Amino acid sequence: MQRRLTFTSTSVTMADIRQTAGEIGERIVLEFFKDAVRTGNWYDDKKDGTINGMTYEVKTSRLNHVSQSFWIDQKQWPKCDGVDLLFFVKVPEKEQDGIVLYLSINHRNKKALAYPQDGRVCRKYPLTECIPLCIIKDERVQELLEHSKAISTRKRFA
Repeated sequence: MQRRLTFTSTSVTMADIRQTAGEIGERIVLEFFKDAVRTGNWYDDKKDGTINGMTYEVKTSRLNHVSQSFWIDQKQWPKCDGVDLLFFVKVPEKEQDGIVLYLSINHRNKKALAYPQDGRVCRKYPLTECIPLCIIKDERVQELLEHSKAISTRKRFA
């Protein structure tokens, strides 16, 4: 099921935008791995799906420019640690970048922490420890870029 959000409606929430961005990331994994099976429960706290009997999780995220890593909030660590495969779908900074699907290498041994200004504790997954699997350059690039701009708090896109 594909759905596009429009940002002219006041009823669209940040949670809606994040969920739609996450759905784009999960669809990319399903397209890349023909044997992937997505769990039927969007709120499954163990995994997003399976590929040939291995569990996987997909995180759709912008890359932190300073650390060149993907940051995952502490509440997501058990789910990330509990799967066999951890994928990152990199949200593009500009349309020509495309959407990049990465596989994190040795994701269970991540120990580096990050401390955003909002008081959360995050774990950093360095880009140098991820394998790029594919680049998507279709209409989803613009859609994901629009979502990213809508939830940006750092004025990156001003």
